[in-house]
Amino acid sequence: MSNNDKETFLRRAFNKKGLYKEAQEQRKIYDGFSIDAKTAKLLDDGLSIKKLANGQWQIDLFIADTPLYYQEIGEKPRLKQSKRNETDVSKSLMIEYFGLHPINNNNKDGDPSIKAKPAIRLSMIFNTAGEIQSYHLDRVLFKNCYKLSFEDFERLKQDPSNDHLRDWEALAHKIQNNYLMKSDGPHGINNIIATFAGVSNALLAQHAYQHNLPIFYQRHPIYLKKAKEVFPDIEAATQHAWAQGWLGPDQKLKYGEDFSVQKSKLSTKPYGLTGFEAPYYGKFTSPMRRLTDAINLQILVAHMNKVAQPYTSQELETIAQTINEKQDRDFKRKSARRHKHAPKKRLG
Repeated sequence: MSNNDKETFLRRAFNKKGLYKEAQEQRKIYDGFSIDAKTAKLLDDGLSIKKLANGQWQIDLFIADTPLYYQEIGEKPRLKQSKRNETDVSKSLMIEYFGLHPINNNNKDGDPSIKAKPAIRLSMIFNTAGEIQSYHLDRVLFKNCYKLSFEDFERLKQDPSNDHLRDWEALAHKIQNNYLMKSDGPHGINNIIATFAGVSNALLAQHAYQHNLPIFYQRHPIYLKKAKEVFPDIEAATQHAWAQGWLGPDQKLKYGEDFSVQKSKLSTKPYGLTGFEAPYYGKFTSPMRRLTDAINLQILVAHMNKVAQPYTSQELETIAQTINEKQDRDFKRKSARRHKHAPKKRLG
């Protein structure tokens, strides 16, 4: 049996055992709704939003517990050198749908035959001002009740009896203004999804930093307009502006006027994204689609289970460098293609 055949056999054998027998016996089941698009082929996340008796909010984000697959097979996610995007691990993981299958949207209770699937639950408590009070991490089972697409949300919001949907928007707006990029106002379910996924990634990155876990953080390279140069982060760009006398010691660079933000890059050093109030940011919430999320989640689960970390800092640094270099090559190739096919200006 070749290595490829053996790998396929192991994955199929694992799936035939039934999903996570031990997890199903030991974990409490939670439910909520899908926050993936109707067109999504693999579903990573679920969400539950509850208003507590004291007026505070409990937000539970459920992330597909992909590390269980790696633990069973005994291998790490690998950077596949192929034409596929380097951060797409869906083909490698071969994971079944995360608690969700296509269902009739008119059936709010969903399909009763759908089995609950293992998930990492990040349970967050927010006060009425959208400030986080506490959070808790555990491994649970997740079962969706229904899908809530952007179209469904906008349609349901028109119903006067659905005040809670407007409350969700208002809460998301407050949380964005407290921790993430400033928001101009509520924008429906897409805004809710982006807010809770964003604050979850920031909170988990902060948890990793506080517990000295080696993870992939995200950082924004900064293009400083006066210098006509790219700097690794906003701090380096600000220092350069101070040294050149373009800014006073208490002044800050202004987005749009002084600098622009380039596509985020991976870093093993703690960073936060430019424009976010959160001090640290790393991606965890798409472990079926992105290699980096899958690795970050593995590291987090090892910490939760109090076992040895699966990656060394040097291994992470090598993966980050490989992905960043490929991203740079892809960006240059796309830019050259756009320049080549750009319409030529007429003279005269």
